[in-house]
Amino acid sequence: MSDQRPPPAEATKHAESHQTSSTAKGRKPYSEDDSTQDVVAVEDRVPMKQIIALGVGSIPNQYGSAYINKLTMPIMNITFGIDPEKISNSVMLTKFVDGAVDPLIGWFSDKFDSKWGRRKPLMMLGAILMAFTTLFIWFMPINGSPSTIMTWFLVVMVLYKISSSLYYTPFYALSIEVTPDYKERTRVNAIRSYFQYICGLGIALMMAFVLWEGWNEIFETDDKGPVYAARILGVFIAVLTITCCMAPILFVKERYLEVARKVNKKKGFNVFQAIAATFNNRPFLHYFFASVAIGGGLELISGIGMYINIYYVSAGNISKGGMFQTIVEIVGFSSAIAGVTLMKYMCDRLGKHKAAVYALTLMGFGGILKWWAITPEHPYLQLLITPFFSIGISTFYVVFGSLLPDIIDYDEYLTGQRREGFFASVASFVGMLMGALATGASGRLLNMTGFDIALKANQAPEAIINMRLLDAFLPAFFCFFAIVCMITYPLNKRKMLEIRSSLEQRRGKV
Repeated sequence: MSDQRPPPAEATKHAESHQTSSTAKGRKPYSEDDSTQDVVAVEDRVPMKQIIALGVGSIPNQYGSAYINKLTMPIMNITFGIDPEKISNSVMLTKFVDGAVDPLIGWFSDKFDSKWGRRKPLMMLGAILMAFTTLFIWFMPINGSPSTIMTWFLVVMVLYKISSSLYYTPFYALSIEVTPDYKERTRVNAIRSYFQYICGLGIALMMAFVLWEGWNEIFETDDKGPVYAARILGVFIAVLTITCCMAPILFVKERYLEVARKVNKKKGFNVFQAIAATFNNRPFLHYFFASVAIGGGLELISGIGMYINIYYVSAGNISKGGMFQTIVEIVGFSSAIAGVTLMKYMCDRLGKHKAAVYALTLMGFGGILKWWAITPEHPYLQLLITPFFSIGISTFYVVFGSLLPDIIDYDEYLTGQRREGFFASVASFVGMLMGALATGASGRLLNMTGFDIALKANQAPEAIINMRLLDAFLPAFFCFFAIVCMITYPLNKRKMLEIRSSLEQRRGKV
């Protein structure tokens, strides 16, 4: 079915009526350039209790992902000495599994029903399993062979990824459907993001905690202290996971439940039809390719900054390099908190996709500045350019979180079905797929720079230069591609008002 079908005349008349009414009341009218600052209707506002619950419910994803992503290379490569290409290939495989599972869980979540709704039973099961598997990620045999250690890591990671999909796919679907209002969706995402980035300050300390030299003395080992530290951290994250996951299960209302029940009585899509309809949605394709560029591009060089701080800025001193990386991340997360406030203002003034364009520009500029700002002579100079990238990335992801509900409304307008779970899972699948490919390539990329863990502090100058080139200029390339996708994004505020009016005439208000 083509996605170019225009909204009905009734919807357009409704929009014009709303514009006249808004002007009469002294508010700015709707405009094609998204510059409107309209007032959100009382019934469309999400209670603060529910927004806080969504924010708390997203914390385990922040800590769980960081616990794995940030510690994999330091433990598996630096501590155990396993080849980075083998590590990245294993991580790539787990992400492929996660990506394959996500659409199935999303499709099932949309079709599932119980007296507790579509999402919450799956979220409960996923939260329990996710907390349990978190405990065991770094409990591989400490003196095992490289193949034994890799097998343990791979098996537990696959179980963890499936468990996290069971929770996060329905969780993100639940967060998408909390309000039908264009502007309120941005507010919900902004407030929820404060929780994520404030908690990010704790995440920034993970590297320094695990790489602290004192662990070797405490556990009476030559160099395996980081593994024991990671195990201690895992207990904390497992408890945090099960506690925080309960917040959205207990306090967030599934707003579109009755609409979904009515729709699901009709014959819906099977999985393959759902995939076809999703990729026939033009706004989603813009979202899709921009996500591919940023998610995959950043994943490709995500660990290189740590290596640069250890082997270039700190001349191979792992503890000192970990400290610099920690300080950079603290500044980054602090800047991201400010970026959320800036994003909310930009979205209200410019519209969501235009705000995303400015955010991407800031990210690309900040990435390029790394070439001049990261230097052993002035190690703290990099803190001055960290906000450019951090504010840009926080703005981009918060804006993207509020774009997806609009795309789902557009999909309902085209297909007559509510598919929050499937869209959330496909968006996750895209991220996982590109993350898997990028992760698989990242180890190879690190080897291609000439980096050799056996050389420790004596890395070849060419290897350092190659890592710095990748860290500075590759993100800028991907940002440019994403900017093109966002400039041509077709859904603005007026269009969404018309679509909402049409949907409410068709199936009533929610």
